Amino acid sequence: MEKKAKITIKGTQKAEHEPPQVMEFITGGRLQRFGRKLRVSYEESDLIGMEGVTTAFVVDDGRVTMERTGKLNSKMRFVEGQTTESLYSLDIGTMLLGITARKVQTDLTEDGGSIYLEYGVELEHTFLGLNTYDIQVKTLKEGEEETDDQ
Repeated sequence: MEKKAKITIKGTQKAEHEPPQVMEFITGGRLQRFGRKLRVSYEESDLIGMEGVTTAFVVDDGRVTMERTGKLNSKMRFVEGQTTESLYSLDIGTMLLGITARKVQTDLTEDGGSIYLEYGVELEHTFLGLNTYDIQVKTLKEGEEETDDQ
């Protein structure tokens, strides 16, 4: 199963002793089912400096994996209450990040829904900050455009 989708994303990054950085955008993408897994994917834009990167969120039994491929490659697993390690690869090199998922909530179905992630990020055991993603997914009917305000 694959459907076109309108994806609304609000993300925050909060480094210690710094005001939060907030990004919000709406983009077109895809919602796919692979067995029990649901996958939401979209192409990043140059507006946030990530042109040439595809981002996907894979939901499987309450766990979420964020995969980025292209000019940036990473795979982050979010399991509430657990810390996982992730390689974050850029043109200039690779970093090992620790990802501690504080909240992982999803009600994603084949018809759309949401994903909410709140997680801490560490680089070489040094806390960098707290991030959130609030993702809303609306599947589109035939003829609807990804940018229609519905």
